[in-house]
Amino acid sequence: VPRYTLYILAMFLVLIAIVVTWYVGKLFESGAINKLWPVKLLRFMVASIVTIYFSSVIKWMLIPIDCLVESSPGSFSASIHGEGAPCTPFAMPEVLITVPTLFLAAVYIIFSLVVSFLAIEINPLSQQPRALFTGRVEVMFLAFKIACTLLVYLAQYLTPITITAILMFFAIAVFRQHVLVLPFHNPTTNNVRGGIMCMVVWWSIASFSISVIITASGNVSPDWLQNVQWVFVAFLPPSFIVGYVITSLQQASVTRTIELLKGDWEAARAQSEYDTVHDHVSNGNHSSGFQSMPRAKSDGWARVRALQVPK
Repeated sequence: VPRYTLYILAMFLVLIAIVVTWYVGKLFESGAINKLWPVKLLRFMVASIVTIYFSSVIKWMLIPIDCLVESSPGSFSASIHGEGAPCTPFAMPEVLITVPTLFLAAVYIIFSLVVSFLAIEINPLSQQPRALFTGRVEVMFLAFKIACTLLVYLAQYLTPITITAILMFFAIAVFRQHVLVLPFHNPTTNNVRGGIMCMVVWWSIASFSISVIITASGNVSPDWLQNVQWVFVAFLPPSFIVGYVITSLQQASVTRTIELLKGDWEAARAQSEYDTVHDHVSNGNHSSGFQSMPRAKSDGWARVRALQVPK
């Protein structure tokens, strides 16, 4: 596929997503909520160009300036001035394409960050206690993907070790936040996303290690570096399993904690009911008090009755 076909496709998809978002907003503002096809179209576009293919779309959008970071025979400047022309995306007439492209790319990044946050926050379950702002994990993951794209353009100012170290610690922070928050309300989704994020962590560790090896070898790739790279690749599937298991264990731990809290709450409720009955007994209302006592349904209530109800 020609590179500029991908550029045009990316620009078209982003423009369509923004227009559909504006249209959906107008529909909700006017109260015309009976039209569902724009909402379904917007949901599909967000899932495709934001959740799944964000890195590809933003890279395609930046094709006019990619000659700044890599030598490309089909650069935008060369296509205008001829083969061998220097990379000048901010000179005339290239700037007439570069500036609108960068503006739309910035709009696309902001749009992606907002919808990544709201896609989870609008779920009613996100408004439950200790579930607020779970969309921040998706925002962090998207910010990591943005960093992966934009840090390439700072390669001439930063060393490869610095760039890969930033990405490595960023990936670790995203994975840690995911495990702590468990943002999705579906356990399987949490586990799978945890596995994917752990793979990203392993990839970032591999990139950092390779950068260190190349730098230590005098910026020359050793003959055995290829074998090391294959070892890192071979451990990608196990890293997914590790992330899946870690996330699953965290969810199991949260479930056990909730069950313990539920048991404590039921025991406290049973104790409160017993105290009420005891007060009735003390006031001479023994019959009415015990007849109104509810049947125990939990182990906590059973223990309270066995230990404290007068015989």
